[in-house]
Amino acid sequence: MKLRQMIQFVVSSATSGCSLYYNNDNNENSCNTASNQEENAPEQIQFEKLETKLALQRQEMAPVLEQTSFLAVKTMELVVQDYAKHVIKALAALGEAIRVQPSEYQRELRASPPLE
Repeated sequence: MKLRQMIQFVVSSATSGCSLYYNNDNNENSCNTASNQEENAPEQIQFEKLETKLALQRQEMAPVLEQTSFLAVKTMELVVQDYAKHVIKALAALGEAIRVQPSEYQRELRASPPLE
């Protein structure tokens, strides 16, 4: 890439009337600035196009991301509700098993002879 820049500098210097061997700093700086602007013009245009494209993509993606976030939150709410239902059912079944078990245990105690 540096070779390309050097070639463009030489070509632009030759066409603009700037001398490569000119010792005046002001004139040399103006020649360098002009050649750099010419070199960077296509790159600058491409950069600006990409910035514009990125800004448009961000504008388009903002509502999509908001909707996705909304759906993710709703999905998590449904998962939590479903989990809560399963936990409530499991606790109810466990409570029922605990209620049934003592009465069966009491029957077994009454039926079995006392240990001596």
